[in-house]
Amino acid sequence: MPQYYWFHLYVALHLFIATALAMRISWLRIRLKIPNGDGKNITVRKAIRAHGNSVEHAMLFGLGILSLSIASAPIPILSSLVLGFTLIRISHSYGMLSGRFNFRRLGAAGTYFFELAALIAIVSYCL
Repeated sequence: MPQYYWFHLYVALHLFIATALAMRISWLRIRLKIPNGDGKNITVRKAIRAHGNSVEHAMLFGLGILSLSIASAPIPILSSLVLGFTLIRISHSYGMLSGRFNFRRLGAAGTYFFELAALIAIVSYCL
């Protein structure tokens, strides 16, 4: 397995998620004939926030995964962080888009959990 496998997988997964969320915004704007912004439409507003929130968290977490990859952190640490964070972010996006608050709440709590776990791993393996 290449040294940066988990980082590359992370980038691919979150690039897919961000692109899918962005495409949903475009599709809604075309369907609802809203050229800019959210047009005061709650569905478009939710889609924009889901995309923005996803990108906000994915970028910083990705830097953490890159840092751990460079430091040759153990594979079980990298794999659990990448897969766990990805699943929890999917849950959060689903909760934001569908209005199912429990998925959004689980996603938010899980996001903070994995971000703190990555922080602890960075302090342990990199500093």
